[in-house]
Amino acid sequence: MKITYGYSRDRRPDLKQFLLDLICTGDGDVPLYMRMGDGNESDQKQFPLVIKEFKNQFNCDSLMVVDSALYTQ
Repeated sequence: MKITYGYSRDRRPDLKQFLLDLICTGDGDVPLYMRMGDGNESDQKQFPLVIKEFKNQFNCDSLMVVDSALYTQ
């Protein structure tokens, strides 16, 4: 893992960063998988690999992945 310059979602290209992939239980209380990546790594390219590695480690056939866009009031 390299702490380096990369795409900054918070518009701070002057700061170095790293990538943290974290998969938790549905209630968010129990971390199941964690991986650190380089600051200039594309999370869009890395995401499918993270899911594949997670599924292989836990020998699961299916997995549901959602983000806050799914939740509405």
